[in-house]
Amino acid sequence: MNGQMGSTQITMGGMGGGMMGGGGTMMQSTAGTSGLASAMTSFLGSAMNRSTLTTTNMQTLINQLSTTNGAI
Repeated sequence: MNGQMGSTQITMGGMGGGMMGGGGTMMQSTAGTSGLASAMTSFLGSAMNRSTLTTTNMQTLINQLSTTNGAI
C-alpha cells in the first residue's frame, strides 16, 4: 500500500515497460493510501459513477486510506 515491495520502490512500466525494457515511472508512496482515497472521492462524485454508492457510503474507508502510513 506504500508503493514499495519490501524496501524497493515499485516501477510502473505500462505497456512494454518494466521487464520488457520499456522503462517506467516509480509508483508514488501515496498511491494506495491518500491517492486512492482522492480517486475514490472523485469517482463517487462523477457522472461515471453508475453504482448506488456515494461518498457518504464510503467515507469510513476514505478516512482510513487518507490517514494510514501504508503498512499492511
